[in-house]
Amino acid sequence: MALTGCTSEAPAAVQVADVRRGPVTEVVEAPATIGARASATLRSPARGTIAKLYVRDGDRVRKGQIVARIRSPQAEGQLRQARQASRMATPARVGAQLLNAIDLARSQYRAQTRALASITAQLNRSISGLVTGVTSGL
Repeated sequence: MALTGCTSEAPAAVQVADVRRGPVTEVVEAPATIGARASATLRSPARGTIAKLYVRDGDRVRKGQIVARIRSPQAEGQLRQARQASRMATPARVGAQLLNAIDLARSQYRAQTRALASITAQLNRSISGLVTGVTSGL
């Protein structure tokens, strides 16, 4: 009778050790690529050059934080024009309000003139009737 798994070779030597915590002394080198968790591309609607940069590579930034000041002759020109238009709009608006007030005053004057003419006409109209007596205050 033949038994499977039984051989005449000696068993392999096994080394047994206790498990314990300690620093790992083996260093593993492996190629890898590291990427940022998040990144953002900054763009400005204004055309121009960066006049001042408030951050450097590696700085952390918050939402809404100013990171650069841009010098834009085009935007500066538009701002000057807007300010000038605003200064001009104020006198024009005051002028329009004055014209409205003048129109209102003219309209009120015409209405009062018509009322005066009506009252004057009532006082000057001839009265027809029968004289029943004359009284003299003398």
